[in-house]
Amino acid sequence: MTIESEHASLTAAQIMRAAEVAALLHVPVSTVHDWARSGRLPSRKRGKHRLFIRAEIERWILADD
Repeated sequence: MTIESEHASLTAAQIMRAAEVAALLHVPVSTVHDWARSGRLPSRKRGKHRLFIRAEIERWILADD
C-alpha cells in the first residue's frame, strides 16, 4: 500500500494534533513540535498547523531504531 492510497480518505479520528501526540508519548507538547520540526517524528505542515497521522505515529512508536 502506498502512502498516497493509505491517506486518500483520512477521517478526523486518524488525524492527531500535537497535544494528543504529547499525551500519548507522555512528553511536553514543545518536545513533539521540536521532534516534528527536526524530522524525527512524522508530521504534515498545513498552513500554520502541524498535523500527525495516527498510523504513522503508531509505526514510529513501534519502530526498532
